Amino acid sequence: MTQQDEIERPGWEEAAERLEVVLTNPVFLTGLRAPLVGIAVAPHVMAYATLDGSLLPAALATTWEKSFAEILARAIANLERAPPRLVTDGGLARLETRDGCVASRVLLPGFFDAFEEVVGGRPICAIPEAGTCLLANANDDDAVIHLHEAAFDAWRESSAPLSPVVYQPAGEGFAPLELHEGHPATPAARRAAALLLASAYADQAASFEGADDRPLFAPFEIAPHEELGVVTCTVAVRGVEALLPETDLVMLREAEDEAGARLVPRATLERARLLVPVPDFDPPRFGLVAFPAEGTDGEPLG
Repeated sequence: MTQQDEIERPGWEEAAERLEVVLTNPVFLTGLRAPLVGIAVAPHVMAYATLDGSLLPAALATTWEKSFAEILARAIANLERAPPRLVTDGGLARLETRDGCVASRVLLPGFFDAFEEVVGGRPICAIPEAGTCLLANANDDDAVIHLHEAAFDAWRESSAPLSPVVYQPAGEGFAPLELHEGHPATPAARRAAALLLASAYADQAASFEGADDRPLFAPFEIAPHEELGVVTCTVAVRGVEALLPETDLVMLREAEDEAGARLVPRATLERARLLVPVPDFDPPRFGLVAFPAEGTDGEPLG
């Protein structure tokens, strides 16, 4: 190790006090998760440890003889030194901090429980960007709808969007909010999940730019649906070896016959064992080994 390496890679004792944690979407390197000190905390959301604003290479964990979990735990514990301020924003509770790591506070132990009295019920949150955390009462349907709308607007307008999804506590962390059948916010929740997945696939594909062996990726599209709010769809063309994303529907068509295309639920292709997972892709990609027989349309989605 050179003297320059020693300067750039401080020892654990020196670095521990300066560690921070940032929530962001996965960082890809030619389709794979980049080798950084980070842990997946929700679908398509990563917690990465940072030092003086820089992401940490995975090799540094070996140098420090620490696991990713140990490094992240220390970074999360450091958040306690700067308690957030709570303000009311249009019927929602909003966290504000000086360090810009507002969304990262959801990783603190007991985060949701601490705001039960504030929201007047079971707390849920939205983290549309790293500097924003909104809270509402999960038992108030109007508040849940409002939170989804606010999350979508902030995510869409952000220069560094994180997630339009609304989250609930799950174990020691958080997970997408589960809604009962017929909940008025269900269409908005499905749209948010689809948009986040679309963003993850776009980042994954973009990481191959400039690569000599860049695979051909089938499109990921979102379409309105009368009952479900939105559905996701991709296109498979006979004879074209494109990797398919995970979607609700697959449009099957001949190369020279767009008018004869037919929509098939993805579940139908899975049951027929026509989809083969391609290793190492997350979010997943699939190869279509053959077209199903004519007349195959599966069960309706709605």
